[in-house]
Amino acid sequence: MSSDPVRNPAYVYRVAVFAPADDPAELRDVLIRVLGLNAVDAQIHVRAVPGLLPDRMSHEKGAELVQAIGDLGLTAEVIREDDLPVLDEDRQVHHLRLVDEGLQTLGLSGEVEATISWDQLDMLSIGYVPLDEPEHRYITDTTAVIHSAPTGMAHRSLDVVKSGPEAWIVYGDSEHGFRIDHQEMNYEYMGERMSTSATANFRQLVDDLLARAPGLFLTPATRAYVEHGFRRHYEFDSSEELRQYTMFQLLLRRRLPPARE
Repeated sequence: MSSDPVRNPAYVYRVAVFAPADDPAELRDVLIRVLGLNAVDAQIHVRAVPGLLPDRMSHEKGAELVQAIGDLGLTAEVIREDDLPVLDEDRQVHHLRLVDEGLQTLGLSGEVEATISWDQLDMLSIGYVPLDEPEHRYITDTTAVIHSAPTGMAHRSLDVVKSGPEAWIVYGDSEHGFRIDHQEMNYEYMGERMSTSATANFRQLVDDLLARAPGLFLTPATRAYVEHGFRRHYEFDSSEELRQYTMFQLLLRRRLPPARE
C-alpha cells in the first residue's frame, strides 16, 4: 500500500463491514495481515465495526479485505468514496424554523436560505460528542497522605471533558445533510417555550421535528436518545466519529430501506 494513500488517486475506496465479529481477535488479525496495521490500530478498527473502516485503499486491496472478512462469516463491501453519502463536515446550520411548508434553514441575518418539505426529510442522527473546551475542576482527595496539607486533604485539578448533543439532518434523494450543535443554535422559533438551557432546547427541537415528520428514520443512537436510554448508547468520541456513523447508517438504509408510515 502507498505510504500516503490520500494523495494516491488509486486509493479512493473504503470498506464497510455490516456486522460485528463473533471473534474480534480474528478480525483484528485479518486487518493486520491484509492492511498491514499494527495491533493497536487494528484493535481500534475492530471496535468501530460494524461500520466504515477509515482506511482508503485500491479496489484490489479492498476486494482482498472483503474476501478475508467474508471468510470470517461477515458481510462487507468495497465502496468508492464518490458513492458514499455527501455529509460535508463544514456544513453547519445555526438557525432553523419549523413552518407548515417544511423545515427552513436561515442565514446569519435571519433570511430564509432553503425550505425542505417535511416529506423530503430522510434521517435524523443524534449523538453526544465532547465539547471543544474541557472543564477545569478542583477536587478534594480525602485519601491523600494527611501530612500533605493542614486540613488532612489534598486538592488537585482535574480536566473534565463535557459532552453535549449534536445532530445530522439528512434530506433528499441525494442524501445531503447538515450538522447542528446544541450550543450554537438559534431557537427563537420556540417563542415562550424556549428555555435558558441549550440542552433542553435541543431536545424540544427534536420533539418538534418528530411531530412534524413522523416518518423520519432514526438511527439506533438517535432512538436511544429520544427514548432517554443509557448515555453510552449514543455517545461518540468526536464529531467526526458521529459523522462516519451517520454515513454508515445511510449505507444501511440503501441496503434495507424501511417502509415509511
